[in-house]
Amino acid sequence: MAEEKKLEELEPRELFDMDFMQRFQDSLARSGGMSVAIVSTNGSAVTRPTDWSGFTSKRPSGSKSSTVKSDGQGRVAFEAPVMLDGVQLGSVFGEMPGTERQAEEAAEAFALAIGELAKLGYMQYRLCHMSKTISDTINHVSASMQELAASARDVDSNQQQLSKGIQGVAEISDKIDDFTSLVRNIAKQTRLLGLNASIEAARAGAAGAGFAVVSDEIGKLANNSNDAVDKIQSFTGRIGEAVNDAVQKGERTADIVDQQSQAIEETAQHLTGLAETASALYDLAHNK
Repeated sequence: MAEEKKLEELEPRELFDMDFMQRFQDSLARSGGMSVAIVSTNGSAVTRPTDWSGFTSKRPSGSKSSTVKSDGQGRVAFEAPVMLDGVQLGSVFGEMPGTERQAEEAAEAFALAIGELAKLGYMQYRLCHMSKTISDTINHVSASMQELAASARDVDSNQQQLSKGIQGVAEISDKIDDFTSLVRNIAKQTRLLGLNASIEAARAGAAGAGFAVVSDEIGKLANNSNDAVDKIQSFTGRIGEAVNDAVQKGERTADIVDQQSQAIEETAQHLTGLAETASALYDLAHNK
């Protein structure tokens, strides 16, 4: 967005509706029998001359005060500056029948009317510039908010995938528990077999020495199996606690992200509404 121009930097077309200005000049000039033209401070024409004559063919001096000069035959040349907020925008000059006093008053009134039109045009220019700046800023912020909302949705999607992954770990942990329960039952059965082998070895006496060795090994195997199961269940218990904690935190995070996403989307909607208002303001300033 271009920076706002200073008043003295503006071209007449940026301040005036040139068609209206021409009609206004022609109507006012002809109602008073005047020949009139408006020029900028550099002497370039702002409007076409109305009922021009050779007497006023000389360019205005650009003076910041009104001047008049009679031709001695009942017509008076005049020049008056068009001012706005202490800045000279141009001059009104021409000629009319009457006295120098009448010409001076008419020229000043003409210049004052043009100055008031310039004031309205300057206000319209500033209004257009401000509304365009507001609209551009809001659109930029709205786009950023939409990007944030999209990012929040991505985070939410990733969080959901993470939660599914954590839940999968929890399911595996449950299966490990089921498996360790099966191993524990096998260990119990193994211990019973070892006990039976011990009984048979005792009954067999010396002939059952081999059974005694087997019985001892089976008992050790059963005990080792139980110890391994205890350790595995301890680990899976801790895994389960960690998984449950992660799931709870993940759910809370997902809720927060969802709330943030909704808040961002609502803010973006409000900004869109403001952008539409700024656009309507811009159109209004341009009389669309």
